[in-house]
Amino acid sequence: MNKKLRVGIIGAGRWGPNVIGALKRIEDVNLQIVADINQTALDLVKSRFSNLSTTTDPMELITDDSLDALAICTPVETHLDFVEKALNNGKNVFVEKPLGKESNLCSKVCDLAESKGLKLVVGHVFLFNNSILSLKEIIQTGDIGDILHLTATRTNLGPVRKDVNAAWDLTSHDLSIFNFLLDSNPLEVSCIGSCKLDSNTDDTTYTSFKYENEIFMCPETHDKKEIRVYKCIDFPTKWEFHKTLMKDVSAADTIIFKHDNRWWLLMNIDQSCVADHDCQLHIFSADNPLSEEWVAHENNPVIFDPLVARNGGLILSDNEIYRVFQRQGFDMYGEACGIAKIIRLSPTEYVEEICSTIEPKFFDNIKGTHTYNFDSDLIVLDYLEIRKKHIGT
Repeated sequence: MNKKLRVGIIGAGRWGPNVIGALKRIEDVNLQIVADINQTALDLVKSRFSNLSTTTDPMELITDDSLDALAICTPVETHLDFVEKALNNGKNVFVEKPLGKESNLCSKVCDLAESKGLKLVVGHVFLFNNSILSLKEIIQTGDIGDILHLTATRTNLGPVRKDVNAAWDLTSHDLSIFNFLLDSNPLEVSCIGSCKLDSNTDDTTYTSFKYENEIFMCPETHDKKEIRVYKCIDFPTKWEFHKTLMKDVSAADTIIFKHDNRWWLLMNIDQSCVADHDCQLHIFSADNPLSEEWVAHENNPVIFDPLVARNGGLILSDNEIYRVFQRQGFDMYGEACGIAKIIRLSPTEYVEEICSTIEPKFFDNIKGTHTYNFDSDLIVLDYLEIRKKHIGT
């Protein structure tokens, strides 16, 4: 017989009773206790649900070693604090959406859960809706072609309520559905909120999500001490400046790519102020490639070695990632390239293994290889070629 999951709930207000009712219907769950700082709310749930222990102290649940998991059903402003404390006390966590209001803090608690081997689940319940699952299957077949536009319209969830924030309580559902259907996070989000009812809460929002259907590049702009992104207007010849990702950093050979639902920047930073971009490899990560909140890797610089640190490209093949690095000669820039397979990549860990070398031997007169990139069916490389020129007399 399987052991029942012992669960506690923090938050018995507007949405808490719905979660209580759902957990009560699951045979493998033993709902042991509910906490809320409002005694009136606790009295109401005790009148609806039998055999339910309650407390006005949420920390009593967080520090209770007999509980396997906690459900956080409090206002969004309190989510991250409760989640972090629960994880640090060894609890698996279900938290109502959204996880929080600041993406960098949300990423930190996700990393915390992963480092402790605990489950952290956000209540995006529509991802388990049969209609959404069926739509996902249809999109994956490719029968309807490329998705060019998605629209979601919501009026309300029943009786009109003045305390429902349309962005946090409703639009977050739409975002989770779009991300699920497209297997992607939006590059940009713009939202306009307004108050139609007599309240201080945005009960109406108009939100636009921009996904990955455009081409961007990150050229070398270390002389400006910025990481800049340019948008393609007419591939491959016409580009225009789009935005600056970082300032006050002298970085060369920046690479941007996606891995495990996060975006990663690999760059060679000159910290010596003598134009040395060969010695150090630094890594940053964010939740989308156009973010302005890139988080530095815990172990930066992850490589301090002039023989392998300098980026020379990226190879993406069969869910594997290979970093190409430049091997410099004593009298030649870009003598050859090496290939290192990225074994582990996370905000706290980076491990690569050198597996091959690209020597300048694939064409006649080639004296050096500089960069090599591969993704899907496209290969891009540059090299040094020596040509003889005859001058007539």
